Amino acid sequence: MNEFKISKIKNKKCLDKIIIELNNLLNFYLSEYKENKKIDYIKKNIHQKMIYLSKKDRKLFGSFFDASQCLPSLHALNEALVSDMKKLYGFSNLQIADYPRLRLDLPEKNSLHNDPWHQEVMAYDAPRDSVTVWLPLVKMSSKLGRLVLKGNTKKIGILKHKVFNKRPYIRVKPGNWQNLPNCKPNISYGNFISFKHSVPHRSSKNLSKNKVRISIQIRYNFLDNSIYNPYNYKPTTSKVQLSQDTNLDKIRKFKF
Repeated sequence: MNEFKISKIKNKKCLDKIIIELNNLLNFYLSEYKENKKIDYIKKNIHQKMIYLSKKDRKLFGSFFDASQCLPSLHALNEALVSDMKKLYGFSNLQIADYPRLRLDLPEKNSLHNDPWHQEVMAYDAPRDSVTVWLPLVKMSSKLGRLVLKGNTKKIGILKHKVFNKRPYIRVKPGNWQNLPNCKPNISYGNFISFKHSVPHRSSKNLSKNKVRISIQIRYNFLDNSIYNPYNYKPTTSKVQLSQDTNLDKIRKFKF
């Protein structure tokens, strides 16, 4: 199994749909109710609108970000990727290891949201052949900050690290792994990169002045590998809280 693979998504329109829905949501938070524009217009103008909202009201931008994780088209993306993942890795029983995550990295030099070196296995109890998918929803450039991965990692295990309750949550200890070559693949719009959970990787800063790095991250497990069985497989997706908040009636905004 290769350390990482770059592939082309078959249905590029599903990415455009995410951008359109994200723009509609952004219009809601900006109280703008305009006619739907063509996708090229949206792609060009969505950056300045998000940056404007983040500067105008950071808390409201946070609410917009949280709401963006619930775009229907974002969760429908798995349907477009499942067949690709099965063919790429030779497994047929695929499970979503985590819900799709939309990232909106603003052009801020001192952003706390750029993750330093880490391995996915440090946060998820999954086999080595579990896979993370990363794909951009913008035209990537060096200024926007590319994903950086270590090469020649086929024999490395879990690196020594510590976990904290504030950013950066995972901090890897220095070691020989730092001498491994860095890879900065250029992943264009319509392509995605997939890599196994043992590969060390990190985010790069968005050094552009007027662009938001919009990207998606999804993780997958394969149940028909040689490691999983009915007794050791535990879903890594977030558990749904069925019990109600006992204080809900006190803080309820919508009355019936």
